[in-house]
Amino acid sequence: MKRIILFLFFLANFTIAQQFKFAWLTDIHIGYPTAKEDLQRSISDINSLDNISFTIISGDITATGTLQELTQAKNILDQLKKPYYIIPGNHDTKWSESGCTDFIKLWGNDRFVFEYDKFLFIGLHQGPRMRMADGHWAPEDLRWYDSLIVSLPNSNQPIIFVTHYPLNEEIANWYEMLDRLKNVHTQVTLFGHGHKNGVFDF
Repeated sequence: MKRIILFLFFLANFTIAQQFKFAWLTDIHIGYPTAKEDLQRSISDINSLDNISFTIISGDITATGTLQELTQAKNILDQLKKPYYIIPGNHDTKWSESGCTDFIKLWGNDRFVFEYDKFLFIGLHQGPRMRMADGHWAPEDLRWYDSLIVSLPNSNQPIIFVTHYPLNEEIANWYEMLDRLKNVHTQVTLFGHGHKNGVFDF
């Protein structure tokens, strides 16, 4: 099966004069034939660049979400010299016998939020509802997002949203998050799943 690792630099200069660079990996799929070597090369590339501030990883870390695959992925990703922020994808949740619990045991959480250079980065995946089902925003994740947004001291803070599925019908309740993102100062959404580069307008 052909697989793609997406490695690119994202230059954030939307509404604020400052500029910074970060690496973005998605659909790593440890467990597929060349995935381990591909990821190791990507980590070496990222580590060789001094101007990368951090790395975002937007899901499908593994092929089938086993503890062995997740552990192997974490051992490689932990070689990054700069911080990284990670969420699972459907292969790590709906394909996994653990239902994402092994992911949380290894990384401590299945979502993230952090601030960098006045931007707020929010990472949230479409959690396991049923094995091999479509994506679905879980009520507890939507509540977490809502409480986060309400607590922001600056309601106009620029947001970069990171998820795994595209914000369309591949998520059963896609509109739940899309409607929310329209009501804040969202600059861009980064997502994987499709195994190709592209620009989308939802």
